[in-house]
Amino acid sequence: MPQTIVAVAIGPNYRHVTINALPLPDWVRKYIKGFIDAFPPNLGAGAADYVIDYRECPTSDLGRYVFTPGLIADYIICMSTPVVRQAALKYPATNGTPIIGMVSDPSAEVFYTQRNVCGVSAGRSGDAASAYSHLLDTVRPRLASAVVLHDSNHSPSVDSVKVIHAAGHVPTIKDVHTPADVQQAIAASAGSGMLLLPVDWMFGVAPQIIGWATGHNVLDFWLVTDWVQPSPSASAFGGYGVPQETSGSYLAQQVDAIWNNDWPNPVWLPVPQYERAWKASQTRALGAAKNLNNNGPPNGPEVVP
Repeated sequence: MPQTIVAVAIGPNYRHVTINALPLPDWVRKYIKGFIDAFPPNLGAGAADYVIDYRECPTSDLGRYVFTPGLIADYIICMSTPVVRQAALKYPATNGTPIIGMVSDPSAEVFYTQRNVCGVSAGRSGDAASAYSHLLDTVRPRLASAVVLHDSNHSPSVDSVKVIHAAGHVPTIKDVHTPADVQQAIAASAGSGMLLLPVDWMFGVAPQIIGWATGHNVLDFWLVTDWVQPSPSASAFGGYGVPQETSGSYLAQQVDAIWNNDWPNPVWLPVPQYERAWKASQTRALGAAKNLNNNGPPNGPEVVP
């Protein structure tokens, strides 16, 4: 029997797919592509291989759809802080099930020293001020300010706002809790720059948000760059930070150590600064009648046609 890796993300609805071969469904988070590409064992149904039991649902439904008594999991990959919190409570150190998480600030969490929990930090909340500044500097003339979408119920978002303010920025902060809130905020911000903080449920509705932003010429800017795509694919306007696909390759390192009967060292692996990317869509800029900063990295974004 193959090993089963349960991978869990937050999304607006329950979705479930067993992954034992490529290509991946379009809606699966980019972490998984990066993980599969970097993880040495074979994806498949053979005895020495592994399959991925991939699940998405709202945070409030994790106990109903994921962490159930019948869940079969040799490893649990959690793609956001709230998922790690629930997994760590459900599977304590005495249970022994390895939990590997993506967490912005692991040292601030109760599970930081739990013996069966490890993971990767892409430092998204710590990158928030840099992302805001990069958004302003993505166009010419440089934006004077931008709107920031924030969820006060999500701790990485709260930390991000603190980092932005500590850097001396004073953006318009809009507190959102549902996709409908985001849609309304975008409609009220036509033509503006908009930074979306690292909120897991917003990542889960990224295609819809990108569509709303495109329709209102809002310059949506993310703490990841995975959704900045060449035309004719629908693209985010821009982003700065560690791509989800890159983060997935670091998750693979942690799981590989456990697979080989070791425990990761370091337990919490920070993604190096050089893995951060800055990208912007030329197509979206033209649609919004904006000129991109064409200085090129590191003084301007990588321009995606």
